[in-house]
Amino acid sequence: MIYYTSDLHLGHANAITFDNRLFADVEEMDRTLMATGMPVSRRTTTCISSVTSAISPDILPIGT
Repeated sequence: MIYYTSDLHLGHANAITFDNRLFADVEEMDRTLMATGMPVSRRTTTCISSVTSAISPDILPIGT
């Protein structure tokens, strides 16, 4: 299965304000966005992001 995603603005605190996102802080936003997308990921799944994102090492450690 191949999934495509757009710019989630992970790690971008200002996205909460200018996109009117209902999160208390960037950590909550990142955790929520990653948790809702990760259940569909399997070893046979490919996820293509059309843009770059800043990912905090606490949310998605390099190598996972």
